[in-house]
Amino acid sequence: LKLPTLLRGPPASVAAMAPLALRVGDRVRLRGLAARPELNGRLGQVLRLVKESGRYKVALEGEVGDTSLSLREENLEALPTYGEALARSALDARLRVPCPVLDASSSSPSSSSRTSPSGLRTVHIL
Repeated sequence: LKLPTLLRGPPASVAAMAPLALRVGDRVRLRGLAARPELNGRLGQVLRLVKESGRYKVALEGEVGDTSLSLREENLEALPTYGEALARSALDARLRVPCPVLDASSSSPSSSSRTSPSGLRTVHIL
């Protein structure tokens, strides 16, 4: 059975591309700053991308006034959004504690499940 291209997933060239760039509003952690090592580990928020320099303007959290810095992407670690963090916490908890309902549903004839590439399991109980 030969599937149409759209159902087989993205071409290898698309799958191998680098992740998307940071977006305005993303929370980030500063890292790898040699000139200002005291700022490594601090949190901030992306204000904008300065196209001319290829750097991001980032406002530091917990500072009063204009504390924005101009930083390269490799010095910024994107932090998960609230929803992503919540989903990861739920998945971690689920992997640590057995759940008889979900564990039994995978063998039930009236249910189906699948695991996404990110490791999340979707269970459909009919």
